[in-house]
Amino acid sequence: MKSRLITAATLCVPLMAYAQGPAPAASAPSARTLISTTVVADVHVDETGRATDAALEHSSGSKDVDERALKAARNWQFKPPVKDGKPTTAVARVPITVQSYADGKGAQGTP
Repeated sequence: MKSRLITAATLCVPLMAYAQGPAPAASAPSARTLISTTVVADVHVDETGRATDAALEHSSGSKDVDERALKAARNWQFKPPVKDGKPTTAVARVPITVQSYADGKGAQGTP
């Protein structure tokens, strides 16, 4: 079965939506300077809504941040899209905002 590409804008409609998922790995909060960047990932979703894989569509410019964002995305759960009344596979293009400390230690992020 061929997967459909669903962009982040499409996620606002009932086809597919986030159900749950962890943020990229985080370190303890502190008064350090926080930098935000966005990673865009294509997340492959099966009929149950489970993310089965994630691939980098747009890099943050940091290999470490990209890898943490992809690792988190691979553990997400979505509400799967429905086609002809049945859940189907899809690929969701998801922007992931990642916050990293300026010294490079730790990050947190959200879909």
